[in-house]
Amino acid sequence: MSYSTVLGVIPDQRPIDLLELSNGHGWSSSIWKRMVKANFGFDGYLFHGEGERHLDDLRKMIEKLPERQQAPLELTFDTGVVPFQAYEWAADQLDEFEKRLPEDERYVNHVPAVAALLRSKPEAPLIGVHGTSVGENSFDPWDYEKDEPGNGIPLDQMYLLRQHRHWFPDYRKNWAPDAVG
Repeated sequence: MSYSTVLGVIPDQRPIDLLELSNGHGWSSSIWKRMVKANFGFDGYLFHGEGERHLDDLRKMIEKLPERQQAPLELTFDTGVVPFQAYEWAADQLDEFEKRLPEDERYVNHVPAVAALLRSKPEAPLIGVHGTSVGENSFDPWDYEKDEPGNGIPLDQMYLLRQHRHWFPDYRKNWAPDAVG
């Protein structure tokens, strides 16, 4: 079975595993399903057709969503990160997301565990989530030339919410919503 991993992220360095959560469906899929239903009224399969279009729309409108939806959605992006200055804020937003859009008790849900980890203030400049172990870790892509693990990714390849970019003066200035992974 797949798992999700919460990572301590440092630009241009391999990420550090902070928390492994069994069953990868408890992170990204759980968040997307609830957000698509809340924002578009769609309660079907998300990974083709109308569901996939709604996921694309969510990614593009992240900065216009309520903060309680921005933080969880940001952390489902392949390279979405929260800076240490915003850990408490992100934990509060995850809690509010959970309160307003609760997961069905029959399904796995990692949102409370990630909020608790953020509240513990792990020693990492950024936090990101590798949503599923069955896909490549975008925070540390494989180096195919050397046939070995990579060396992390630069800051300008990460996604930061606009409200957090002032903490990183070197962050890319020409970000376009369509570039989000």
